[in-house]
Amino acid sequence: MRRFTLPARERIAAQRSFFGRFRFITDSIAELKKVSWPSREETKRLTTMVVIISVAMGIFLGFVDEVFSTVIDLLIF
Repeated sequence: MRRFTLPARERIAAQRSFFGRFRFITDSIAELKKVSWPSREETKRLTTMVVIISVAMGIFLGFVDEVFSTVIDLLIF
């Protein structure tokens, strides 16, 4: 089993402390500033596509469910 040296233990303790959490938050904010966010138009377009595809899949799966239910009812009764 590998033993930690004193600096590694201090580093772990620092990460678990309040300041370690604070550093995590500041690092997260810094990373979010680097993100390439989509434009408003691209967001609208992609959201519309997701809604349309979701509705279409819902209708398709509802149709398939109804067909299978009818077939099962005919086979059982």
